[in-house]
Amino acid sequence: MKRIFIILLCFTNFYLHSANIKFGVFTLNKNIPFLSKNKVRLIYKGQIKTLPNIGVIKLVDLPSGSKDKKEFYENLLKKTEIQVNRYWTQLAFSGKGFPPYSLNSNQMQSIINWLKKNPNGIAYSRLDLIPKSAKILYVVEDNS
Repeated sequence: MKRIFIILLCFTNFYLHSANIKFGVFTLNKNIPFLSKNKVRLIYKGQIKTLPNIGVIKLVDLPSGSKDKKEFYENLLKKTEIQVNRYWTQLAFSGKGFPPYSLNSNQMQSIINWLKKNPNGIAYSRLDLIPKSAKILYVVEDNS
């Protein structure tokens, strides 16, 4: 009985840990200020394009169909990837905004390389994958 309890406890901990994936919105630019939940949402909806004392910010996105992209937008904006793509298409068509630059790979090195080329760039990834050298601007929790 004790063994069954321990095994169930281990599976429960694993399930709870994997179900509570956190994402970090981050940058390599130490001058970009920490962001509030509301400001992050506005940035990822194209409603904020500049930050005080920073200037124009650029966003990078994971590839279409990426599990992390799907979960990030569902947790942050409560929208599916299709809804987010439709929203950005409408903004671009109206001339009010352009979607984030979409990477071909969801590898952290691809994100870091893009951020190095774009000093005012902002990215997102699973929190456990973000390098220690990056500045985490906001943490998006599961169903935040």
